[in-house]
Amino acid sequence: MSTLRRPSIRLAGKTLLIAPVLLVVTMFAFALSLLVPGDPAHAILGEAATPEAVAALRAQLGLDQPVPERYLHWLGDVLNGDLGRSLFGGTPVLDSITARLPVTISLVGAAILLTLVVAIPLGMLAGYKKSRTADRIAGLLVSVGQALPPFWVGLVLVAVVALGAGLLPPYGYVPASQGVGPYLEHLILPALALAIPGTCELFLQTRAAASEVFSEDYVRTARAAGLSTWSILTKWGAKNAMIPVVTVSGLQLDRLIGVAALVEAVFGMQGVGSLAVTAALNSDIPTIQGVVLIVGGFVLVVNLCVDLSYTYFDPRLRS
Repeated sequence: MSTLRRPSIRLAGKTLLIAPVLLVVTMFAFALSLLVPGDPAHAILGEAATPEAVAALRAQLGLDQPVPERYLHWLGDVLNGDLGRSLFGGTPVLDSITARLPVTISLVGAAILLTLVVAIPLGMLAGYKKSRTADRIAGLLVSVGQALPPFWVGLVLVAVVALGAGLLPPYGYVPASQGVGPYLEHLILPALALAIPGTCELFLQTRAAASEVFSEDYVRTARAAGLSTWSILTKWGAKNAMIPVVTVSGLQLDRLIGVAALVEAVFGMQGVGSLAVTAALNSDIPTIQGVVLIVGGFVLVVNLCVDLSYTYFDPRLRS
């Protein structure tokens, strides 16, 4: 088999593995309806509802059916693109998620972009130019940055930068369609609050990987040959140190999705995270299930991309 066909075969194999994992995700999402205490029919109708009214609503929602039958019916609807309707208001869950998805994508995208732009270049440079004093100072700052909860950082940024100095808006979200300037102004502080801990962790990982690469004999030979620092960093250092860096980047992206709900709450951003929190407080099972499915699918795609990127950075893995 030619080596040219191996990456495509690897892609097909990894993609096929997503299907059984997604099936497990659907089982977990459906199990949420069984684990949440209380009766959704009672929650919708209120405590004053009569037993007859509760029984009728349970039958309407299919809650009186056996669990396997309910799961298969729900899974069939999901495969047809129907995630159900919210128990409070009757809004289609898919419409609610897609309406809020741009907010979360903007927040998480800006945070991961900020993390990559800051952490990787600084980490590569720190790994190339080793200094005990600089390492100690960087290690102290990074340790503090990792220990800061994003929601606390967000509150500090709102108090100091937005309310204190009046430099940026403290609240809300403006879509890009209403102007790039207002869009970025409302996005800077929440993205910064979300990115700081991940940036510190990625910096440490990048510095460690780069330090190991720059200790290799071929790098010392390149230095002795008089090659420039930029040439060494871009031609050998960056690519050879990327596998652990890409792994941590993928984990950071997965983590940012989970933490985004807290940052959205601090800055009053109506994203998917805040939708999930509201649904959990109201025991809105269909909405919670829909968010779990969408987020779970996104995490699987991110992990697939990270796994496939290994073959680019290390050609030995293609065989």
